[in-house]
Amino acid sequence: MKSLQLFALSFILIKCCLSVDWITENSIKLNASGICTIEADISCPDEEIMGRKASKARAWDLPIHIVIVKDFEPEEGKILREVLNYLSKVTCLTFVEGKTNGAYLEVERGAPQSGCHTPAKSVGMHGNFKHTINLEPSCISHHTFGHELLHVLGFLHEQNRPDRDDYVYIFFDNVLPYKRDQYDKAYTVRESIYDMTAYEYDECSIMHYSITAFRLYKFLPTIIPTSYFVNPFMMGPHEARYLASKYYSFLGESVTKRAKFAIQRFSYGFSNLDIQKIRDLYCKPNKTNPIVIN
Repeated sequence: MKSLQLFALSFILIKCCLSVDWITENSIKLNASGICTIEADISCPDEEIMGRKASKARAWDLPIHIVIVKDFEPEEGKILREVLNYLSKVTCLTFVEGKTNGAYLEVERGAPQSGCHTPAKSVGMHGNFKHTINLEPSCISHHTFGHELLHVLGFLHEQNRPDRDDYVYIFFDNVLPYKRDQYDKAYTVRESIYDMTAYEYDECSIMHYSITAFRLYKFLPTIIPTSYFVNPFMMGPHEARYLASKYYSFLGESVTKRAKFAIQRFSYGFSNLDIQKIRDLYCKPNKTNPIVIN
């Protein structure tokens, strides 16, 4: 019976792999840099961690001015621009390269081990100043840049939704102790510039962690959908190996080349619901003033 449950769990998660490459702990390298965080890739001063209150932020005015610093290698710059071009094609977002006197985004090529992160003051548009994304060389990819770009546009991690317990179970016993706060829920829907709970829970979102992110034990998950709940700590060794083989075959580094090609060629990791959220927040026909969160 448990094997059938595990197979069903694997099946429901496979569908995400074929359309999106979830963010993993390998894409979020912050410890070496000593940067404090609210979410794993949102850096912040200590007072923001203690308060956990949404600062004044809103959606960006279009077009969004963006500077990709010259430190990027030509191929790296090409990757970043492909993501911008893709979002311009499937949403109303428009990007103009260059600074402006108002708010603009600067994408920086960080030093090795500096991490891939967005400062808290750059999650959503906070004011007429430079907002930044830092990308260390090892995480310059379509998926990681797309993930960080959505932070800048105002989106938080999907598994941090205030209602996430209705959809996924976090195995805190299998999360690295110093990373457990990265699974803290947003206290209210108003920590985001949009109502996170107005949409169905999206396991396939580019903003969702992988099922093994920040894992303590190599062959066990950290996130499992509640509808297919199986406690891995209650399994025997054979069942645990079965679970691990399913996870790593479909959701780990050994995902098929065909699936990886499909991700890069068609969506760069964005789910259909990611695109819909962007359209709802930025592309409504009668949208005049973006909502301001105080």
